[in-house]
Amino acid sequence: MKNKLKQELIEELQKALVLIRKSPKNWSDHFISSNSFYEAMKDAIKRLKANDDSKIASLVSWFMPTYDWDDFVGDLELGNKIFKLLIQYNTVINIPKTDNHNNNVNQTPEDEIK
Repeated sequence: MKNKLKQELIEELQKALVLIRKSPKNWSDHFISSNSFYEAMKDAIKRLKANDDSKIASLVSWFMPTYDWDDFVGDLELGNKIFKLLIQYNTVINIPKTDNHNNNVNQTPEDEIK
């Protein structure tokens, strides 16, 4: 599920990258130009392809309604789709891991002895 979701996310982000490159707008609250937004997006996609999820939180904020994506491009359909995929992907990668004994993620070594 994670890999399929990630692949779909990357494909949609690459579509967004093309639109950002064509954007005539030159400002947002977080970027000084569409080119700086483009470069940040390109870096985030590159990291995601390399299994580095460190830019997911940034991507979520960039695609939140009325934020950077809307400032530069404003394609609501694509922006909302990417935002939804980012939320789903973030949920998948942040699922807490459980131990094999009793599925208690908060178990301490002392609890295991009891």
